[in-house]
Amino acid sequence: MRTVRDAGLLRRREGFYYAVFGGLALALGGIIAGMVLLGDSWFQLLMAGALGIVLTQIAFVTHEASHRQIFASGRVNDWVGRILATAVVGISYHWWMHKHTRHHAKPNQKGADPDIEQDTIAFLPEDAAKSRGAFALITRNQGWLFFPLLTLEGINLHARSIASLFERGRVEHRMLELGLIALRLSLSVAVLFWFLPLGMAFAFLGVQLAVFGVYMGASFAPNHKGMPILEADSRLDFLQRQIVTSRNLKGGWWATVLFGGLNHQVEHHLFPNMPRPALSRARGIVREYAQSTGIPYTETGILRSYGIVVQYLNRVGLAARDPFDCPLVNQFRRSALARPRPAGFLLAADVLPDEMCPSCHEQRNIPRLMPETRPTVEGGPPQRWCSAASAAAPMMPALLRSAAGTIGVRTSMSGTNSSCCFETPPPMTKRSGENNRSR
Repeated sequence: MRTVRDAGLLRRREGFYYAVFGGLALALGGIIAGMVLLGDSWFQLLMAGALGIVLTQIAFVTHEASHRQIFASGRVNDWVGRILATAVVGISYHWWMHKHTRHHAKPNQKGADPDIEQDTIAFLPEDAAKSRGAFALITRNQGWLFFPLLTLEGINLHARSIASLFERGRVEHRMLELGLIALRLSLSVAVLFWFLPLGMAFAFLGVQLAVFGVYMGASFAPNHKGMPILEADSRLDFLQRQIVTSRNLKGGWWATVLFGGLNHQVEHHLFPNMPRPALSRARGIVREYAQSTGIPYTETGILRSYGIVVQYLNRVGLAARDPFDCPLVNQFRRSALARPRPAGFLLAADVLPDEMCPSCHEQRNIPRLMPETRPTVEGGPPQRWCSAASAAAPMMPALLRSAAGTIGVRTSMSGTNSSCCFETPPPMTKRSGENNRSR
C-alpha cells in the first residue's frame, strides 16, 4: 500500500474522466445523428449495436463512480453514478452498489458472494445438482450456452434491478431511481416505435439489448469464473483472498479501454478506488509482491479466459447429469468431510491455482482437504490426495474403492502453473483383521 501511495497511483485523474465523458457524449450524439440520417433502413441495426456498446461503456464509468475512482468527493461520485445508471443505462444504482459491495468483500466465497449465486447459470456443483426440468437441461450444457444466454442478460439486468426497488426494507432514493428508470425506458421505447416501423423497432431493441448483455457479461465473467471457490468458513486474509480469486487479462491500453479497466482485476480488487489510468502501473508492483510472497497471480489472454469460463461452467454442469452418483460413496465422502479439520490441512479451493487440467478444475470446486506437504508415493512425483477418498476407501468393498479413487489427483506444481491427471489411489495401509484382497 505504501509503495502504491508513494507512486501517486491513488491520486484522482479527473481530467481523464472528463475526456471519457466527452467521448461518450459524442458517441451518443453520433448514434442519434446516424439514426436520423438512415431513416427507414435496416442499417439501423448497426446503430443498435453501437448503442449497446456505448451503454456498456457508460456502465463501466458508473462502476468506477461507485468505487469512488473518479472524484475525491464520495457524494459527487454517488450522484454521478446514480444519474448515469438510472437515467442513461436504465438499471438501479442502489441494486448495483449493494450487490457489488458484497462481491468485493468476499469474492468467490460460498454464501457471501452474490455473483456465484445460482441464476439461470449454476456456478457451484451443489447448485447444479439441484436443477430440475428445463433448467437442468440448460445447466447440463451451460458452458456451451453461456454466450447465447448472455444475449438475454441485458433484459435480466434491467428486470432484476427494477425488482430490487420494490423489495421491502430500506432502499436509498427508491422513488427517484424508479422515476428516472421509468422515464428513461418509456421515452426510449416510445421514440423508437414512433420513429421506426414496428418490426424494425422490435429488431432495434432486441439487437441493442443483446449487444449490451453480451458485452457486459463478456467483460465481467473472466474476472473470477473458473478461479478458486472459497468455502463459507475460509480463513484467507484480505490480500490472498483478492489475488487468488481474481484473474487479469493480458493486453495493452486497448484492453483497458475495451474492458473499462476490468482487465486489471487483481489490482482493482486490492485498490477499488484506484483510477483506471493507474491500474496498469500498479500491476507490476502487485505481481512482483505476489511472486515474492508465493501468492498465485493469475493472468491470461482474453480468448483463453473465455475458454476457461466455458470449460468451468461445463464441468459444474456435470453435477446435473451424473448417472453414476453412488449414494454409498457420497455417504462416506460426506462423513469424511464432516470430521474436524486436522492441523496442517487446508481447503484445496483455498490454495490451488487456476491453470490446471479440466479434471482438477472440477475437483477443486468440491470441498475437500489436502495436506500442505506433498508426500511421494513409490518414488513418483509429489502426490495430493482427497482425504475423502483416503478415508472412505478402506471402509468400502474393493468394487467401490475404485470409484472413490477417481477423486484422487496427482499434482506437480511449479510457481503458478501446474499439471495434473487422474491416478489410482495410493496403497492403503492394511489394518488388523482387514483383508485387502479384491473380492
